[in-house]
Amino acid sequence: MEEWMKEHKYKNREFKRHINPDSTEGGWVNIAAEIEPTVYIGPNAKVTGWPTISGNVRILDRAVVENGEINGNATVRDDAEVVDGVLTGNAEMSGRARIARGAEVRDNAKLSGGAVLDGLNTIISGDTHLHNIESYGSNLHISGGNFVGEPTMIGYSNLYLKVDDKTNEVTQVYQWVGEDKPLENADTLLKHVTYVKEKAPQDNSRGKGREGR
Repeated sequence: MEEWMKEHKYKNREFKRHINPDSTEGGWVNIAAEIEPTVYIGPNAKVTGWPTISGNVRILDRAVVENGEINGNATVRDDAEVVDGVLTGNAEMSGRARIARGAEVRDNAKLSGGAVLDGLNTIISGDTHLHNIESYGSNLHISGGNFVGEPTMIGYSNLYLKVDDKTNEVTQVYQWVGEDKPLENADTLLKHVTYVKEKAPQDNSRGKGREGR
Protein backbone atom coordinates (compact mmCIF):
# COMPACT_ATOMS: atom_id res chain seq x y z
CA MET A 1 0.00 0.00 0.00
CA GLU A 2 1.27 3.46 -0.90
CA GLU A 3 1.94 5.76 2.06
CA TRP A 4 -0.57 8.39 0.89
CA MET A 5 -3.32 5.76 0.90
CA LYS A 6 -2.93 5.43 4.66
CA GLU A 7 -4.14 8.98 5.22
CA HIS A 8 -7.42 9.11 7.15
CA LYS A 9 -9.45 10.56 4.28
CA TYR A 10 -8.57 7.59 2.08
CA LYS A 11 -9.12 4.83 4.63
CA ASN A 12 -12.50 3.72 3.22
CA ARG A 13 -11.46 3.89 -0.42
CA GLU A 14 -10.08 1.15 -2.60
CA PHE A 15 -7.59 1.86 -5.35
CA LYS A 16 -6.28 0.12 -8.42
CA ARG A 17 -3.84 0.92 -11.19
CA HIS A 18 -5.45 2.37 -14.31
CA ILE A 19 -4.66 0.57 -17.57
CA ASN A 20 -3.98 3.08 -20.34
CA PRO A 21 -5.09 2.83 -23.99
CA ASP A 22 -1.56 1.72 -24.95
CA SER A 23 -1.78 -1.07 -22.33
CA THR A 24 0.76 0.56 -20.01
CA GLU A 25 0.07 0.70 -16.29
CA GLY A 26 -1.13 4.13 -15.21
CA GLY A 27 -1.55 5.87 -11.88
CA TRP A 28 -3.66 4.89 -8.88
CA VAL A 29 -7.41 5.49 -9.21
CA ASN A 30 -10.33 5.07 -6.85
CA ILE A 31 -12.30 2.06 -8.03
CA ALA A 32 -15.50 4.11 -7.56
CA ALA A 33 -14.38 6.70 -10.15
CA GLU A 34 -15.95 6.53 -13.61
CA ILE A 35 -13.05 6.44 -16.04
CA GLU A 36 -13.33 5.40 -19.67
CA PRO A 37 -10.60 3.14 -21.13
CA THR A 38 -9.67 5.90 -23.62
CA VAL A 39 -8.28 8.05 -20.78
CA TYR A 40 -4.51 8.20 -20.24
CA ILE A 41 -3.29 8.52 -16.64
CA GLY A 42 0.44 8.85 -15.99
CA PRO A 43 2.04 6.46 -13.49
CA ASN A 44 2.52 9.17 -10.86
CA ALA A 45 -0.87 10.86 -11.25
CA LYS A 46 -3.80 10.08 -8.93
CA VAL A 47 -7.58 9.95 -9.14
CA THR A 48 -8.64 9.86 -5.51
CA GLY A 49 -12.36 10.64 -5.48
CA TRP A 50 -15.45 10.02 -7.59
CA PRO A 51 -15.01 12.01 -10.81
CA THR A 52 -16.28 11.15 -14.27
CA ILE A 53 -13.45 11.14 -16.82
CA SER A 54 -14.01 10.35 -20.48
CA GLY A 55 -12.81 11.00 -24.02
CA ASN A 56 -9.12 11.54 -24.80
CA VAL A 57 -8.30 13.13 -21.45
CA ARG A 58 -4.70 13.00 -20.22
CA ILE A 59 -3.78 13.23 -16.54
CA LEU A 60 -0.01 13.47 -16.33
CA ASP A 61 2.96 13.92 -14.03
CA ARG A 62 1.89 14.42 -10.39
CA ALA A 63 -1.58 15.79 -11.13
CA VAL A 64 -4.43 14.90 -8.76
CA VAL A 65 -8.12 14.62 -9.59
CA GLU A 66 -10.58 14.39 -6.68
CA ASN A 67 -14.06 15.06 -8.02
CA GLY A 68 -15.75 16.70 -10.98
CA GLU A 69 -15.99 15.98 -14.68
CA ILE A 70 -13.22 15.93 -17.29
CA ASN A 71 -13.86 15.11 -20.92
CA GLY A 72 -12.95 15.89 -24.51
CA ASN A 73 -9.21 16.41 -25.07
CA ALA A 74 -8.54 18.10 -21.74
CA THR A 75 -5.13 17.78 -20.07
CA VAL A 76 -4.11 18.06 -16.41
CA ARG A 77 -0.35 18.03 -15.89
CA ASP A 78 2.51 18.94 -13.53
CA ASP A 79 1.11 19.44 -9.99
CA ALA A 80 -2.31 20.72 -11.02
CA GLU A 81 -5.37 19.69 -9.00
CA VAL A 82 -9.02 19.25 -9.91
CA VAL A 83 -10.77 19.23 -6.53
CA ASP A 84 -14.26 19.73 -7.93
CA GLY A 85 -14.92 21.26 -11.31
CA VAL A 86 -15.29 20.74 -15.04
CA LEU A 87 -12.67 20.58 -17.78
CA THR A 88 -13.88 20.12 -21.31
CA GLY A 89 -12.85 20.68 -24.92
CA ASN A 90 -9.09 21.29 -25.21
CA ALA A 91 -8.79 22.86 -21.75
CA GLU A 92 -5.43 22.51 -20.02
CA MET A 93 -4.16 22.92 -16.47
CA SER A 94 -0.46 23.00 -15.61
CA GLY A 95 1.96 24.17 -12.94
CA ARG A 96 0.18 24.33 -9.56
CA ALA A 97 -3.18 25.36 -11.03
CA ARG A 98 -6.27 24.34 -9.08
CA ILE A 99 -10.03 24.38 -9.64
CA ALA A 100 -12.69 23.78 -6.99
CA ARG A 101 -16.36 24.33 -6.08
CA GLY A 102 -17.72 23.72 -9.56
CA ALA A 103 -15.47 26.07 -11.55
CA GLU A 104 -15.30 25.32 -15.28
CA VAL A 105 -12.50 25.53 -17.85
CA ARG A 106 -13.81 25.16 -21.39
CA ASP A 107 -12.78 25.29 -25.05
CA ASN A 108 -9.06 26.12 -25.43
CA ALA A 109 -8.72 27.87 -22.08
CA LYS A 110 -5.62 27.30 -19.94
CA LEU A 111 -4.66 27.75 -16.31
CA SER A 112 -0.98 27.81 -15.39
CA GLY A 113 1.42 28.80 -12.64
CA GLY A 114 -0.49 29.24 -9.38
CA ALA A 115 -3.84 30.00 -11.02
CA VAL A 116 -6.88 29.11 -8.89
CA LEU A 117 -10.58 29.07 -9.79
CA ASP A 118 -12.74 28.50 -6.74
CA GLY A 119 -16.39 29.45 -7.02
CA LEU A 120 -19.74 28.40 -8.38
CA ASN A 121 -20.50 29.37 -11.97
CA THR A 122 -16.93 30.51 -12.54
CA ILE A 123 -16.31 29.87 -16.24
CA ILE A 124 -13.13 30.39 -18.23
CA SER A 125 -13.65 29.77 -21.94
CA GLY A 126 -12.51 30.62 -25.44
CA ASP A 127 -8.73 31.11 -25.73
CA THR A 128 -8.35 32.59 -22.25
CA HIS A 129 -5.07 31.92 -20.43
CA LEU A 130 -4.84 32.73 -16.72
CA HIS A 131 -1.39 32.65 -15.12
CA ASN A 132 -1.00 33.19 -11.36
CA ILE A 133 -4.50 34.64 -11.04
CA GLU A 134 -6.58 33.44 -8.08
CA SER A 135 -10.36 33.85 -8.20
CA TYR A 136 -12.54 33.04 -5.20
CA GLY A 137 -15.64 34.96 -6.27
CA SER A 138 -18.71 33.28 -7.72
CA ASN A 139 -19.91 33.89 -11.27
CA LEU A 140 -16.64 35.05 -12.80
CA HIS A 141 -16.78 34.70 -16.59
CA ILE A 142 -13.76 35.36 -18.81
CA SER A 143 -13.74 34.60 -22.52
CA GLY A 144 -10.66 35.43 -24.56
CA GLY A 145 -7.25 36.93 -23.77
CA ASN A 146 -4.22 36.22 -21.61
CA PHE A 147 -4.05 37.51 -18.05
CA VAL A 148 -0.74 37.42 -16.24
CA GLY A 149 0.21 38.59 -12.78
CA GLU A 150 2.05 37.92 -9.59
CA PRO A 151 -0.20 35.74 -7.43
CA THR A 152 -3.24 38.02 -7.35
CA MET A 153 -6.65 37.36 -5.82
CA ILE A 154 -9.90 38.39 -7.46
CA GLY A 155 -12.59 38.54 -4.79
CA TYR A 156 -15.52 39.95 -6.72
CA SER A 157 -18.76 38.08 -7.28
CA ASN A 158 -20.89 38.06 -10.43
CA LEU A 159 -17.95 39.44 -12.40
CA TYR A 160 -17.59 39.34 -16.20
CA LEU A 161 -14.72 40.44 -18.44
CA LYS A 162 -15.08 40.87 -22.19
CA VAL A 163 -12.12 40.90 -24.55
CA ASP A 164 -12.18 42.11 -28.16
CA ASP A 165 -10.87 39.28 -30.33
CA LYS A 166 -9.47 41.69 -32.94
CA THR A 167 -7.77 44.28 -30.76
CA ASN A 168 -6.94 41.96 -27.84
CA GLU A 169 -8.13 44.58 -25.38
CA VAL A 170 -10.42 44.30 -22.38
CA THR A 171 -13.53 46.13 -23.57
CA GLN A 172 -15.73 45.89 -20.51
CA VAL A 173 -15.74 44.77 -16.89
CA TYR A 174 -19.18 44.49 -15.37
CA GLN A 175 -21.18 42.80 -12.64
CA TRP A 176 -24.58 41.17 -12.71
CA VAL A 177 -26.79 42.79 -10.09
CA GLY A 178 -30.16 41.98 -11.56
CA GLU A 179 -28.90 43.52 -14.77
CA ASP A 180 -25.54 44.09 -16.42
CA LYS A 181 -23.88 46.98 -14.60
CA PRO A 182 -20.41 48.34 -15.47
CA LEU A 183 -18.06 47.86 -12.54
CA GLU A 184 -17.21 51.27 -11.12
CA ASN A 185 -13.94 50.15 -9.56
CA ALA A 186 -12.75 48.04 -12.48
CA ASP A 187 -9.32 49.71 -12.28
CA THR A 188 -8.89 48.34 -8.77
CA LEU A 189 -9.57 44.86 -10.03
CA LEU A 190 -7.16 45.06 -12.95
CA LYS A 191 -4.31 47.10 -11.49
CA HIS A 192 -2.42 43.97 -10.40
CA VAL A 193 -3.49 41.95 -13.42
CA THR A 194 -1.67 42.69 -16.65
CA TYR A 195 -3.45 41.92 -19.88
CA VAL A 196 -0.92 40.92 -22.55
CA LYS A 197 -1.28 40.17 -26.22
CA GLU A 198 1.45 37.55 -26.11
CA LYS A 199 1.01 34.14 -24.57
CA ALA A 200 1.32 33.93 -20.80
CA PRO A 201 4.72 32.55 -19.69
CA GLN A 202 5.17 28.80 -19.47
CA ASP A 203 5.37 27.63 -15.87
CA ASN A 204 8.66 25.76 -15.52
CA SER A 205 8.88 25.68 -11.73
CA ARG A 206 8.07 21.98 -11.59
CA GLY A 207 9.22 21.02 -15.06
CA LYS A 208 7.17 20.25 -18.11
CA GLY A 209 5.20 17.06 -18.33
CA ARG A 210 6.97 14.45 -20.41
CA GLU A 211 4.38 11.75 -20.31
CA GLY A 212 1.99 11.01 -23.08
CA ARG A 213 0.68 8.39 -25.33
